[in-house]
Amino acid sequence: MNKIIKSIFVVGLYFSFGILIAEAQVDSTHKDEEQLYRFARFLKTEKEYKFAVEEFERLNYLYPNNINYIKDLLYCSRQNGEFNRIASQFKIDNNTPKDIIFEYALGMVGVEKNNDAIQLITSNGILKDEKYGPNGGKFIYAVDLLNGKFPEDNHLISDQKLLSLKVEYINMPTKSPVKAGILSTMLPGSGRVYTNDWKNGLLGFLFIAGTGWQSYSRFKKSGISSVGGWIYGGLSVGFYLGNIYGSVVSAKKYNRSQKKRIDEKTHRYLSGLSM
Repeated sequence: MNKIIKSIFVVGLYFSFGILIAEAQVDSTHKDEEQLYRFARFLKTEKEYKFAVEEFERLNYLYPNNINYIKDLLYCSRQNGEFNRIASQFKIDNNTPKDIIFEYALGMVGVEKNNDAIQLITSNGILKDEKYGPNGGKFIYAVDLLNGKFPEDNHLISDQKLLSLKVEYINMPTKSPVKAGILSTMLPGSGRVYTNDWKNGLLGFLFIAGTGWQSYSRFKKSGISSVGGWIYGGLSVGFYLGNIYGSVVSAKKYNRSQKKRIDEKTHRYLSGLSM
């Protein structure tokens, strides 16, 4: 409830403030710019990134010579899922400040342009920069982990958070799709149980066993001409084959969920590198 009230307050404040600045022009005074920036920073601090993006866009439009707003704009757009739209407005080159390049690269990782992000970091002199080089190296190391690579520790050995992530990736629990399929072939539902999907494993076993028993009972009673026997037999075979396929899919889903769990930690680590 408190979060809802807070959001209503922020939204109300946002629109009230918007009315006050609707007539702002490019020749606004320094005081006007300061007030706009203070409000944009307030929205960012309150994690109201949707409105913060709009305010930093306004600042960047009204005061294009102040490049400090670009970094905040890129950050908020990354948090709000609008990075691609905002990033298209800027051109990164060798004259772009290193902290903006770094924030841009973080946004690229957020939209799964990992290789392009690494290329951006390596091609703009960040790794050779005394101030930004260490974080640039950590950035590439972390992105390599996201890509399934395990780089040498070298000078990063002291960063325990990063090395801990590497250990998690290496020791990440996985399930073999082949093994899951074989298990369910031998005992229906067991492949699902192997992938920790107990509920669907048990249901699959009961469906197959139930329809199989119904088919057997009807064939035993009425012989090969039993319509019910063929119907239940067909259902049983269908469930059996579906149970094998489902077990393979379940193993792959399990592996994806495990990687996603560690990937989320890695993304949080990368966000912490923001300069």
